[in-house]
Amino acid sequence: MKGTPVSRSLAVLVALALTVFGLPVFAEDGVSLTGSVLESNSKTPIGRATVHVGDPVTGEVYSSTVTADDGSFSIDPVPAATYQIAVQRNNRLYVVDTPLELAPGETRSATLMVDEEIAPDPGTAAAASSGGIWSNPMFASLLVIGGAFVLGIAIDSVVDDDDPNTVTSPS
Repeated sequence: MKGTPVSRSLAVLVALALTVFGLPVFAEDGVSLTGSVLESNSKTPIGRATVHVGDPVTGEVYSSTVTADDGSFSIDPVPAATYQIAVQRNNRLYVVDTPLELAPGETRSATLMVDEEIAPDPGTAAAASSGGIWSNPMFASLLVIGGAFVLGIAIDSVVDDDDPNTVTSPS
């Protein structure tokens, strides 16, 4: 069934009204988050990082563009919510401990401090020395496989091989 010219015109008018009047409502309630990312010890700006804000209730994540050389970032518009914040740089993710609540229509500026000294680069001498026995992949693998083998022997000694449903206590 084809619509009449009036119904088609009405549908176009409604779609246009929703588009025109729907965007200002979101922009009015939307939140802008701007600021800078700095290294916590030296207070020098961190460029080439990305700031992510995530709403744990909805699961939505919003990301900034890559920070400028002066560490500046901007994320907007995002819906008002309480967000978890993280900074991503050089394949590392630095998570801010405290959530940030952003109210409707609010423009918030934040300075995010990143301590790059906490987590050494994987494969460096600092990373290898900080991991103990688990930093050597071969030794860690042997420990896990050996533990599984011993556990298998222990379970085999408890299970009655004649009846798979019968478990006897070790004597």
